[in-house]
Amino acid sequence: MEKKKRGRPMFSDDVKVTPEFRDNPDIEKLGRALIAVAISIAQKKEAEEKTAKEGSQGDGMT
Repeated sequence: MEKKKRGRPMFSDDVKVTPEFRDNPDIEKLGRALIAVAISIAQKKEAEEKTAKEGSQGDGMT
């Protein structure tokens, strides 16, 4: 008899994703998803630029 392991497993099992094609896709839902992705990318880019700008300024003590 095997002891039950505690906690999370070290790795997950393989997952297979199968796309579901539809005759009439939901254009509104697809548009909202694309807008959300674009906003997320813009926010990440803005945050990276902000940290790069702050890092290049230094503290002015040298």
